[in-house]
Amino acid sequence: SMPMMPVSPTVAVAEALAETAGLVPRLKWPNDVLVGGRKIAGILLESRLGPAPLVVLGIGINLAQRTFPLALTERATSVALETGRSADRETLLSALLEALDRRRGDLERGALAEVLQRWRALSDTLGRTVTIDEVHGVAADIDDDGALVVADGDRRRRVVAGELGEVTR
Repeated sequence: SMPMMPVSPTVAVAEALAETAGLVPRLKWPNDVLVGGRKIAGILLESRLGPAPLVVLGIGINLAQRTFPLALTERATSVALETGRSADRETLLSALLEALDRRRGDLERGALAEVLQRWRALSDTLGRTVTIDEVHGVAADIDDDGALVVADGDRRRRVVAGELGEVTR
């Protein structure tokens, strides 16, 4: 199903960054990749319905930036800032394409559980108190379709999309 899609490429981006730059990326639901609590990459998915349904995947990774606008310094980082050296674009791209292919293969052979397990293992969101629109509680899990499950006391609510507000431990 469509909403599940971001989980897979987000995992792939994290894996490629770990592999090529030796970073320890964490995933922020729904589609950000963080290093040290700051955003290093983001994924955008746009689906076009019609006779030939299409998914356009956009991946942005901060590679060479050494400075960010003041408003972003606390919230953004780059491979150069984290490692002290510029990442080789070709190496990273090649690792990213392989990781994307690997994760797409998982989905095609029905190994969704593996992709979700990997996402959970890399997640920076699970276990935190979150606020998304009107929903407030602890991020408990993600569903098979990539929705975030938020627990508020005995109540569990699914959030399929939205901007994750302030998150606290």
